[in-house]
Amino acid sequence: MDDVFELSASDCRALLRHVARGNDVFIAAEQFDRHFTDTIGFRTAAFVPRLRPRKKATTANTTLVDSVRLLLSNPRLARAAGNGFRLPALGASYRLLPDSGLVATQLAADTAGRAVLVSVPHGRGHLYLCTVPLAFTNYFALQPRTGNFAFAALSYLPVGHTVWWDEYQKQGRQGEQSLLRVLLAHDALRWALYLSLLGALLFVLFEARRRQRVIPIFKPLPNTTLLFTRTVAGLYRQGNSHSAIAEKKIQLFLEHLRTRLHEPSLDLNDDAARERLAQKTGIPRTDVDALVRRINFLLTAPQVSDSDLLALNKALNDFRKDVS
Repeated sequence: MDDVFELSASDCRALLRHVARGNDVFIAAEQFDRHFTDTIGFRTAAFVPRLRPRKKATTANTTLVDSVRLLLSNPRLARAAGNGFRLPALGASYRLLPDSGLVATQLAADTAGRAVLVSVPHGRGHLYLCTVPLAFTNYFALQPRTGNFAFAALSYLPVGHTVWWDEYQKQGRQGEQSLLRVLLAHDALRWALYLSLLGALLFVLFEARRRQRVIPIFKPLPNTTLLFTRTVAGLYRQGNSHSAIAEKKIQLFLEHLRTRLHEPSLDLNDDAARERLAQKTGIPRTDVDALVRRINFLLTAPQVSDSDLLALNKALNDFRKDVS
């Protein structure tokens, strides 16, 4: 009993030979193997009942029915079952559709007359095919309203014969999914496997640790920017080149003003530019003009002394603080 009944061609021949010798086989599944159905001469199809509205509408407002009612064909069993057995519609939706040449006896069907349980004679035995395996599960077999369906279906098996309950389609051969089933089946082989795995793990750990190279420690590179600046400044001072230092400080100062005041084309020799500079910074115009005169003087002076360079540096720093 399973949702899908599958078997190989050799298994199908063995099963049919077993039935032909006078044995009965009961199979409950929603779908059957193609080779098996073609050999017997039937097929299965799903029928999900829908509830249609009484009044016609422009759109199909059909809804699924939550349950289906199964009826037994035997009058004595049907009287004992009363109004039949109700099962969930989605769990009992498959029906048996025998071919025209198949000789089969319908034992149970839905309200539309579609078979869910049939008996097919084969040789000296019978095949009982049921498409409602849900009815044989623990829940529905123990329910008073549905349990009698499983009882009635299994009552067709002959009395006094040995019954074999086969779970191969559900569980398969015991341990067949394990590639190490032979080793795990015996204590000695199982312990040998565990010790081999433990030894391999220890070998990998110790071998990897022994061959691991020592990682050298590199000292981080020192920041030589300040050292480079001091070296360059010392070279300028040794050459008494104060004019170049003054020119570079003035260029850096003008670049700072352009970036800070958003004046890409700032020209301190322009009267309008000096006026905008005084308005943006809030520094008096006289102080701006004094700074401009000092800058122009040092840029045109043939030689810049130490005192002139220090005075320029102080004036630029003071102006820069006022701007900030």
